[in-house]
Amino acid sequence: MNKPPWKPWREVVSLREDLRTGELSLKIFAADLYDVVMREGPRVYYDPALFFSLTYPTYALRDLARDVMLRLAGRSDKAIRQLELTYGGGKTHTLITMFHLANNPATLPDLPSVGEFISHIGIPPPRARIAVLSFDKLDVEKGMKIAGPDGAIRELRQP
Repeated sequence: MNKPPWKPWREVVSLREDLRTGELSLKIFAADLYDVVMREGPRVYYDPALFFSLTYPTYALRDLARDVMLRLAGRSDKAIRQLELTYGGGKTHTLITMFHLANNPATLPDLPSVGEFISHIGIPPPRARIAVLSFDKLDVEKGMKIAGPDGAIRELRQP
């Protein structure tokens, strides 16, 4: 039997520490936009460098980013986008991508994926004031914590 001309994957790829040790939590697969805004939950979602290091900029995601960023920059009249995806189709991942691109674009990490987004958009992403109201976190009696446009944590209460 001839030996194949390539090396086995286990000799070429180094596994991340969480995979090697078995510490990979299923919670890491449940992205939550509220957690990202509040800088809670798995760091891989709220840290732009980690997020974009693991985000593949598909054509559809780059197109949507271009449309949203051009709208935020006042260069498009297309104000409404409807994401028609099934469970697990990437809606939350898409919203987190838009959040990171527009929240503080001056501090976006210098990564190939970020470069692909910016190149496809055609302009530097504009900074936007972002409001996120996650109704699944809203308690009608107690209210909820929210992050204001300046980043300060506030309480939203029912009148």
